[in-house]
Amino acid sequence: MYQHRESQTMSPAEGRTMIIGSAGFIGWFLADACLQSGRPTYLLVRSGPGFASRSLKSSKIKSLVDRGATILHGCVKDGELMEKLIRENKIEVVISAVGGDSYFIAGTDIGKFTMRAVEDPRTLNKTLHFQPRTNLLSINDLARIWESQLGRSLPRVTISEDDLLSAAKEMRIPQSIVAALTHDIFITGCQVNYNLDKPTDVEVCSLYPDASFRSIDDCFKEFHAKIDDSKQTSKPPPPSSNSNKNGIILAGSKTEAVFITA
Repeated sequence: MYQHRESQTMSPAEGRTMIIGSAGFIGWFLADACLQSGRPTYLLVRSGPGFASRSLKSSKIKSLVDRGATILHGCVKDGELMEKLIRENKIEVVISAVGGDSYFIAGTDIGKFTMRAVEDPRTLNKTLHFQPRTNLLSINDLARIWESQLGRSLPRVTISEDDLLSAAKEMRIPQSIVAALTHDIFITGCQVNYNLDKPTDVEVCSLYPDASFRSIDDCFKEFHAKIDDSKQTSKPPPPSSNSNKNGIILAGSKTEAVFITA
């Protein structure tokens, strides 16, 4: 997550802020926190045939616009246009949530600490990283926490790394996405196998040792409660096959989750 500021001192109400990637999961929480802080909030929406209209129709974007956010059309790769937008709209802070990895962190925490960092001169033109050690979990840790919420054990399916990659290449949605993310996060370790050794890197927990992050156990507890609520208001899904040839549980299975180890 990258932050750029034109000055080191500003009041929250005066710091005009542009959010890049506000239609994404993390970006929406950043824009939400920015609006809550009272800052004039601008959302960069990619321009192009049909793209802008689709983004404007997004319920996420609409919810932000309804609360006072302003849409700016452009592309982050167009440096000349970006400079023009920043200059014409007197943008003082630019926060990009495009790309990058994160630990298991609640979106509300990302928004809260990002807005705190905006006021911190130590984050001027820096890339802000979130690496709370309490939220660094293996796939077996996640399984254990989820099982504690369900009150029972879940079946395991063990497949090789090659089979996991094959499943990712099948382009079966959402199974292939799950397989690809599982490989990147839990096999190659894309979230942890890098060093924060650049002068532009800053880490939230180092900046704020008193930082307290919402636990995964708490997030799972809330998610489990939502599942229970949805079961009471929706019809049960029709029966379907439980797994594909690689042993990955498909939608419609009676099993709430399956955890793949390789």
